Amino acid sequence: MHEVAVARLVAEDADRLAGGRRVKAVELQVGELASLSAGELKQALEGLCGWGVAVVEVPAVGECACGFRGKPRVLERAHDLVLFDCPRCGGVPALSQGGDIKITRVVTF
Repeated sequence: MHEVAVARLVAEDADRLAGGRRVKAVELQVGELASLSAGELKQALEGLCGWGVAVVEVPAVGECACGFRGKPRVLERAHDLVLFDCPRCGGVPALSQGGDIKITRVVTF
């Protein structure tokens, strides 16, 4: 399952950030167009680690060569895949936010 693999990577990063202390909880920012939804990642981390998990979803913002800046149009969302384009010209905008998963806080014992 892809969710478990991503959760493992996040857990490893959180453990590293904890500096040898036991992790109690994590706070995450999950982009709207990340490879895993906020809910899927939260569920996978809670099941894998038993930590408290708080998640904030970050809205997607794309910037296109045509000058458009705003929410990209989602064409398809599947397991580990999000296809999107520019709603103005149909090009592929670069994401300036909303495509990443970030640990914003690690709470330790």
